This record gives sequence, C-alpha cells and structure tokens, in this order.
Amino acid sequence: MMKKFLMFDLMLTPWIVRILYWLMQLGIIIVGILTMAEITDFDFADSALLTGLIIIVGGSLGLRMFFEGIIVIFKICENTSELKELLKTQK
Repeated sequence: MMKKFLMFDLMLTPWIVRILYWLMQLGIIIVGILTMAEITDFDFADSALLTGLIIIVGGSLGLRMFFEGIIVIFKICENTSELKELLKTQK
C-alpha cells in the first residue's frame, strides 16, 4: 500500500475532489437559501424565491457535471492501470 502511494499508483486526488464537491454543494445550498431569505420588499419576494431555487438547482447540476468530468479522468486512469496489470499477467 505504501509503495503504491509513494509511486503515485494510489491517487489521493479523487478523495479530495469528492470532499471539495460536498463542501461546494453545501455552499450552493446556503447561498440559495440566503438568496430566498433576502425579502426586503414584498414586491421582490417571488423573484428572490425563484432566484434562490435557480441557484440551488442550476448550481447543483452545474457543479455535479463539472466534478463528474474530473472524476471521469481519474476513472480512466484507474481502469487503464488495471488493464495494464491484466495484460502483464497474460504475457
């Protein structure tokens, strides 16, 4: 395990990416809720609610697509390494 870590065969970045995703997701939800709570004038109450919902839904979808793209790169690397090991054992 330690050899894989030292030789960069074990990737830490996917775990960091996942943690970063959840922290940013929490941030999007907080910003969306704060936007919905910013009702200073009753004329803008509907637009603040709609804007907050758009931030939560749109931000969550955009964030998910962005981080999925990053994770796909690491999955390709992982699968390529497994394929390399499989081909070594078949020779």
